[in-house]
Amino acid sequence: SRGKFGTVYKCQEKATGLKLAAKFVPIPKKEDRRNVEREVEIMNSLKHHLIAQLYAAFEYQKMMVVVQELVEGGELFDRVVEDEFVLSEKVCTVFIRQVCEAMEFIHRNNILHLDLKPENILCITKTGNRIKIIDFGLARKYDPDKKCRFVF
Repeated sequence: SRGKFGTVYKCQEKATGLKLAAKFVPIPKKEDRRNVEREVEIMNSLKHHLIAQLYAAFEYQKMMVVVQELVEGGELFDRVVEDEFVLSEKVCTVFIRQVCEAMEFIHRNNILHLDLKPENILCITKTGNRIKIIDFGLARKYDPDKKCRFVF
């Protein structure tokens, strides 16, 4: 699928058969490379069951390739707007609790996601209610002892 900053392909590790997602991000400028490197560094520091895990990152033909856990259930946004999906208070609580747990972990590690939205929350399966947080492209590390300000 084609996103704002690159194209994502489904791939498979030959040795294990593990299915993964490979995001190809063009890096025409040094700044673009630094942005992807920052995303990779942040993802490397976030080992949690509610965050899509990074497997590898490398440069290939003027692109950075970020290989991560494949999450195939689709975006939370698409799930909740489906006609047949019933977003009950109980189901909503299940989603919110997971998002809060993931964000608490992210913030405890002095990282701000800065792009949390239903499109960046993926469902693990098409029918289940377990999620993973994705897309740390805008994420930043912060020093809790200093004031921080971001312009949107």
